[in-house]
Formats: sequence, structure tokens, C-alpha cells
Amino acid sequence: MKESVNFAKKDVMLILAGVILLALEFVISIGSIRIDICSDVVAYVLIIAGISGMTRRNNIFKKCRSTAVKGLVVAVAMQFVYCLSLGQFQANADLFMKGVATIFFIYFTYYFTEGVALEAKMQDKAAVSRNFKITWGVFGVFIFAYYIILNFELNDIVSILVQAVMVICAVYYCYTIAGACERLYMEGLPPHAQEALEQTGSASN
Repeated sequence: MKESVNFAKKDVMLILAGVILLALEFVISIGSIRIDICSDVVAYVLIIAGISGMTRRNNIFKKCRSTAVKGLVVAVAMQFVYCLSLGQFQANADLFMKGVATIFFIYFTYYFTEGVALEAKMQDKAAVSRNFKITWGVFGVFIFAYYIILNFELNDIVSILVQAVMVICAVYYCYTIAGACERLYMEGLPPHAQEALEQTGSASN
């Protein structure tokens, strides 16, 4: 039992590292080519590596993996767009791709938050997740706000401030989730939840 518990904790750390990378955005230009230093591709690879080990625990984590895979596809496409010179269509292509990427980012964090909340409910520790909705809600608002400000070029200072707040929200979100998972996975499952998990695993086989 201890080995599987530790494995779940490692998975959570991979996912949260990916979330932090998604919240960071530093794009540099080399001629007509732009490079995202904090690559969303790397972020989603980390997330998929982590969430793939957790899909057996509940169906919401399966939605997380599906959303992360779609996010990875969008991230690869966005990097491809960065390397192209589309002339007058470049701005519209950037706006569209970043909008889609933002949607998948928000959806993934929503599903992951709900998945961890379901784990807390299964383990009779619902109190662990009581602040999840507020924490995710504030984080999600700033993810969307940063997209609006960045892509519509409202103000450079405002853009920097909103990104800074978004990163702070991301760190707090990850801190909250990590703290909850520390209690959920390191303390083990109650007997009835362990039996339900084993039955789910048997049914999937």
C-alpha cells in the first residue's frame, strides 16, 4: 500500500509543476521566430505523465487526462504557429491559438480540482477540499483576465501586474492542492474506499 501511495504523491507533484509552467509565459523573438521559454508543451508532458498514473482512482481524472492530451496538441500547434510568418494573419492566429490554450488550461485545472475533491469525499475527508472552489475560481479568473489583457494590448504595466497575480494564484493553488494531497495520499484510504477502488480496477480489466 505504501508504494502506491507514494506513487500518487509523485504524480501530483508532476501535475502541479506543469500547472506552474502553464502559468508562466516568457516569449522571446529571434528574427521572425518566437520561442516560449516556459513551454506549454513541456508543461503538458509533465501533466500527462502525472495524471496517467491517477486515472484508475476516479473518472474525473480520466477527463483530466483527455483535456491534457488536447491541451498538448494545442500547445504543439501554437509552437508551430510561433515559427511561421503569417503576415497580416499572424495576430489573428496568435489570438485564436492562445484563446484555445487558455480554455484548456482553465478546464484542466477545474477537472483536476474536482478530481481531488472527489478523492477527499471518497476518503471521508471532505473538509480538506472546502476551499477548493474559491481557490480555483480566483485562479481561473486571472488566467482569463491575463489572456484578455495580453492579447488586446490594453496596457503593458497592467499585463505584467495581472500575470504576476496569476502566478501568485497558481503558486497558492498548487500549495493548496499539494497540502490536500499530502493528507489524502500519505494517510491511505479507509477500508470501504479501498474496496471501491479495487472493484473499479477489476471492472476496468
